[in-house]
This record gives sequence, structure tokens and C-alpha cells, in this order.
Amino acid sequence: MKINSIDAMRGVLAFFVVAIHLSPICCSNDYASTFVNSIARIAVPLFFAISGLLNYKTINKLKFPAYLSKSLKSVAIPYISVTVLGFASLYIFAIAYGGITFIGFRFPLSKPETVDFFLGTSGYPGLFHLWFLRNLFISMIIFYFIRINAGLFITGALFLASVILWGYSTFADKQIALLVEAISSFSAGYYLRRAIEIAPIKIKTSVIWIAIISSLELIMFYTGLQSFYRSFCVIFLMLFCLAFHLIYDRFGYRINTLLKIASTYSLPIYLFHLPFMMITSLLLKPSAPHGLFAIMVAASIIFSLTLSFSILLERLFPSAYRVFTGKI
Repeated sequence: MKINSIDAMRGVLAFFVVAIHLSPICCSNDYASTFVNSIARIAVPLFFAISGLLNYKTINKLKFPAYLSKSLKSVAIPYISVTVLGFASLYIFAIAYGGITFIGFRFPLSKPETVDFFLGTSGYPGLFHLWFLRNLFISMIIFYFIRINAGLFITGALFLASVILWGYSTFADKQIALLVEAISSFSAGYYLRRAIEIAPIKIKTSVIWIAIISSLELIMFYTGLQSFYRSFCVIFLMLFCLAFHLIYDRFGYRINTLLKIASTYSLPIYLFHLPFMMITSLLLKPSAPHGLFAIMVAASIIFSLTLSFSILLERLFPSAYRVFTGKI
């Protein structure tokens, strides 16, 4: 089942991820803060949800050994290969310059620090943005065994619980918080796909679901169970998905060429934007907070550079590109 809205939104979500990682140099006003901390924050949970939705048939069709093999190729290998590349590059710089510090890691690393760099035992791995792939792989494996294939009512309840749990996934232990966010988002996508398989969802039904979830999110905010940004993020995420569904699935608008290219390369943009982001951040002088316009311009520059790099990598080193993106 081809879903045009997913093809369209991947490029936008990749741009949002770049913007999120510029948060250390943000934000000098409420507009920039709202964009980075609420609007752009929908990117990662939506990527998890898209993975759950697209893996619905794979999870139910394949035996576990075949499913594990597929998950290793598409998720674990990109995570490992990009981490090894980043680690080797940093190690070479450390030898050349007599030691360097990278986001809390002082190279050369001890054995426990190396394990932490690769696995993120204290929360995020050394290449912090790759926590998405690490937790996606864990979610895919765990969810294979805990999924529940029930009727429409139970599936709807499980979808609702997954969305609410994602919104509430703020725990003192960072590892638990990240894992709950990953599994709940992945399961929301899976159960949405199952609901669609059972009975096609109409626009009226979608609006009712959005109203119910929005009401629950506002109640959680007003009762102090959840921050405003977290509740707003969930509501905006649903409206964002509905808008793309209407435009590209219901009304049948064509995806423009630029958005199609960006969506095609959304994974390599996610994987390779970190060095471009760090260079741009230094040029912007992190000590001086920047507003929404500066953040959008910086994100656009990083996005364009990473997209160009990804296209060149695919054309000049196709074998390496396939390994990095899990297309082996």
C-alpha cells in the first residue's frame, strides 16, 4: 500500500531534525523556542510511527529469524557503520592534535568510554543523533513479541494508549524515557496501520480521534501531568499528519520535485548532517542566542549541504552509500 503523504512528509521531517539539533544556539525569542521545542519535535516520533506503519506486514509475515535479519540490515548496519566512521575520524583527529573533546567524550577513550560512545549506556551514544536508529532497532525487536492483533475496538484503544504514552514519556531515567518514546511511537504507527487494514478510516473519524486525543492532552497539561510543549507537540503532530493526508492522499496533489528528492534522501540527511551542523553552529557563535529566522536559514544551509553530500556519496561511492543506508 503506497501512501503518498508519507513520501511527502519525510523530507520535511528530516529538515525538522536538523532544526532540533540547532537548539543549543537557540532561542532568543518565543517564536524560535516554539518552533524548535514543539513544532520540529514531531519529527522523531513521526519517523518511529512511520516505521511501525510500514513494517506492519513485515512483522506479521516473516518468521523471527528472517525479520531479525531484515532489521539488522536496514537499521543496525547503518547505526554501526556511521558510528564506526565517526569514531575513527575522531580518533585520528585526537592522535593528530593530542586529544580532542567531542560532546563530553575526551579522545582517546578508555574501554568503558568506548562502549558508552557506541551504545550510549548513559543515554545518548557518542553520535547523539543516532539514538533514533539504536532505539528503532530495539523497538522493532521488542514489538515483534508484544504486538496484539485484535479487532477494531481494541486496536483503537491500543493506538490511543500509544499516543498518550508517547506524550507522557518523560522519566527521570533517560534510557527509559527514550525507549518508551520509541516503542510507543512505533506501536502507534503499527496500530494505525492495523486499524486501516480492518476498516478504512474516514475524515470524520480522524477528526473525532484528533478531538479526543487533544482533549486528553489538554487535561494532562492543566492537571500538571505534562508540559505545555509536550501536549502541544502531540496535537500539532496529529494536525500535521491530517494535513498531509488530505493534500497528498485525499486530494491527490503531486509531490513537487524538491520535496521528492529530500524525502528520498531523508535517511542519509539524518545520518550525515552532524558535521555540517557543528561547522554552521561555530560560524553562528553559539554564545549569542539566535531567533527563528537565523535558525531557519542555518537549518536550510545544513540541510542543503547534507543533501548534496548524500547525492555525491551515492554516485561516487555507491557501495559505501548502500552500507551506510542499509540497502545491502
